[in-house]
Amino acid sequence: VIWARDVSISLSPARDSSVSKQVCAKITDNQSGGHEAEKIVTLLVDGQLLRALVTVVSCQRLKLGMGQKITAAFKAAAMH
Repeated sequence: VIWARDVSISLSPARDSSVSKQVCAKITDNQSGGHEAEKIVTLLVDGQLLRALVTVVSCQRLKLGMGQKITAAFKAAAMH
């Protein structure tokens, strides 16, 4: 299990980062989070769903949209 709060989204893979786990993903859904400033972005990774908790500002800044291919990243310690 990887919690949504432990997943970050970027438009391309990070090359100089301490984050060791990066996967290519496709955005399949975008819903309101627990707070008005948050969104839950649902990602499809090799047939599996992964969720990322991101701010509305980040969604706008990255111009995230349905079907968009992105890179999802999380620290290995985030895997439970």
